Amino acid sequence: VRTTGDPVAFAPTLRQVLRDLDANLPIAAVATLNEVLSRSVSRPRALAYVLGLFSLLTLVLCTIGVYGVMAYSVSERRREFAIRIAVGARDGQLIRSVLRQGAWLIAIGIGVGVPLSVALARSIAGLLFRVSPTDPATLLAVVVGLSAVGLAACWLPAVSATRADPLQALRAE
Repeated sequence: VRTTGDPVAFAPTLRQVLRDLDANLPIAAVATLNEVLSRSVSRPRALAYVLGLFSLLTLVLCTIGVYGVMAYSVSERRREFAIRIAVGARDGQLIRSVLRQGAWLIAIGIGVGVPLSVALARSIAGLLFRVSPTDPATLLAVVVGLSAVGLAACWLPAVSATRADPLQALRAE
């Protein structure tokens, strides 16, 4: 039934009209089309929210992991960076060195992850609406986004490499 105004306010009138037409007609519930539609997609929507939450958590954990690996690598190379600084290396050279190492790790991760995600994408095909599980634009956006997050996670260790004190690093050895 189409109404003008609030459809919930029209429900008692609708019930009375239906009773007048057929008193034996059961009227279980009166709901708007938006309510029916909302109920019909509530389960897939909840599943999408849970998957999104887990995806965000995975992104945070990956960022922490990349940061941890790069921070450890920079701490292991502290003497090397100190010597480079002592002989005149510039901050940009050290940062590029660390970011290059991080980019290599990110490239390996994406090189392994994208083919695996394409292979496993058919398992979530039923959850997608008007999007192919192997949509090239989505895969490109994910690769670019993960690369940016990974390089951002490498940035802090790269900057800390430029703060190595040559005297302290060489004395510690």
